[in-house]
Amino acid sequence: NGIVRAPIHTLINGMNVFSFAISRPPKSIESFLADYNLDRNVDIDYFLIHQANKMIVDRIVKKLKLSQEKVPYNLEEFGNLGGASIPSLMVSRLRDELMTKECSLLMSSFGLGLTWGTMLMKTKPMIVNELIVMD
Repeated sequence: NGIVRAPIHTLINGMNVFSFAISRPPKSIESFLADYNLDRNVDIDYFLIHQANKMIVDRIVKKLKLSQEKVPYNLEEFGNLGGASIPSLMVSRLRDELMTKECSLLMSSFGLGLTWGTMLMKTKPMIVNELIVMD
């Protein structure tokens, strides 16, 4: 197409990345739930999904048939925070719960390198600092 790229340049096929993001994380979560015999409605308090964009998160929630109340969201406030998107959900949306009760958090993240991971974190009441937003 006339565009010359050096070996150090990265070319991202957006549709392939989108397809990956709406298919691999749901499969990973389903597999995790099955492997550990977890009921999404009983055993998991919150699903913390990497916040790349709203369309991806909405598709994942729909595919997994998750209750919106169990999937906190803060992309409209912060945008895509990359690797900090899940910790930012904990601080901005779950702070009170994390400070006062035990929680089961199923976390799933994915990245442009077509990598993904899913994990479960069971918490006890903890100290969670307030989010400091710099203007």
